Amino acid sequence: MNCAFCGGLGVVKADVPVGHPDFGRMLPCPRCGEQRAREQAARLMAVFSEQIARYSGLRGWLAECRFRGFDARRAAAAYNAVTRWADGQGPAWVYLYGPPGNGKTHLAAAAANTLLDRGYPVLFATAPDLLAMVRSGFDTGEAEALIGFCQRVPALVVDDLGAEQLTPWAAEVLFRVFNARYVERLRTLVVSNVAVNDIPEPRLASRFQDAAVCAVVANSAPDYRRGRNGVHRG
Repeated sequence: MNCAFCGGLGVVKADVPVGHPDFGRMLPCPRCGEQRAREQAARLMAVFSEQIARYSGLRGWLAECRFRGFDARRAAAAYNAVTRWADGQGPAWVYLYGPPGNGKTHLAAAAANTLLDRGYPVLFATAPDLLAMVRSGFDTGEAEALIGFCQRVPALVVDDLGAEQLTPWAAEVLFRVFNARYVERLRTLVVSNVAVNDIPEPRLASRFQDAAVCAVVANSAPDYRRGRNGVHRG
């Protein structure tokens, strides 16, 4: 039966002024879109669940991270940007950077866990681990398939971008992954200790600097590891 509000499309154009992050975006219909979105997420999860379970970096304390365990007062801009991203609001991409130990990894893991809790497929991996995953595929002939998985998974969270050894091969793999997601505007959250202008691969930096796609957010909070018994990490 068609919805009288959206005409059966399942989406409506956001009723927001020009300049708003959601201007021009199609959002789930408030009357029937949420159900359709849940059904679509379930279909996508069925496609990607095996690979997510195999390659996800959400282990140990990372699997326990939730937004409710984060002191939002210490890093309000970062907290707001990442929670909005997890809710599907604002730009499709968020690039969160700042010094080590101030909660960036906690926020990234909380976002990934929030999506998984809702049944939405998301891969969480550090940049070095993502590259190691692809490299492992050379022995089994799965390298291209693994790159394709990273390109197409509905949500990708990459921690520690900039910690990898940026060989020409690594730069090319990262570019292929991020460029495919850039073209398709797939939800992508990146955490780094490196400011966008200092990313050594200019093709990546250019895409993160596209304000129509990516919100660049600085987290200048102090190191939580000092005197907090490691409550917040990353």
